[in-house]
Amino acid sequence: MEIIRANQITKSYVVGKVVTPVLRPMDIHIQEGEYIGIVGPSGSGKTTLLYVLSGLEQPTTGVVYYDSTNITEKKEDDRISLRQSYLGFIFQFYNLIQNLTVEENIQLAKVISSKKDSLEIDHVLEWVGMKEYKHYYPHQLSGGMQQRVAIARALVNRPKVIFADEPTGNLDSKNGQDIMELFRRLHHEEGVGIVLVTHSLENLKDCTRVIQLKDGQIVPHE
Repeated sequence: MEIIRANQITKSYVVGKVVTPVLRPMDIHIQEGEYIGIVGPSGSGKTTLLYVLSGLEQPTTGVVYYDSTNITEKKEDDRISLRQSYLGFIFQFYNLIQNLTVEENIQLAKVISSKKDSLEIDHVLEWVGMKEYKHYYPHQLSGGMQQRVAIARALVNRPKVIFADEPTGNLDSKNGQDIMELFRRLHHEEGVGIVLVTHSLENLKDCTRVIQLKDGQIVPHE
């Protein structure tokens, strides 16, 4: 089942009279449960593509659909609601609120979404191996532990797809491997779709498909 479809999307940034094209026209189709890696050199448009596909940024031209809903014609509040229904996000720098405990960070995600079928906090924390740390604050945790919390936060509202932007980029190799193992389990055991931006070819080993970018265009994966 196709869950996300992008038709002829482009993205350019304008500063004064200078227009910088970042994404050139491309079509992308994402099936439910796919594990997709997005790779390419720095400046190739990887993060921009992830942001456009996830609705965090609007394409300059083209359209993005969630199921049959054209999200590019929706107002921002409606796009936020759709993202909360469909998607989870994991970023390189965790984005945890420092004055909230682990439990409170995840509870906030539940409150903002208001999804009736959200998971219990203890369940997602146990799944990522962080249940015993639920009363800790982010500054009391290592980088790898904070990223586990970020994964739990992304999972709590039962997303169909998780968008991850360099989730191991701020971690040492051991913690990075542990996080990628969690992603593998997410895909194989929980059936969650994943769209992963990464510089590491090692992180692609469990992907079902790889999108390679160069100069804002999709090129054959090497």
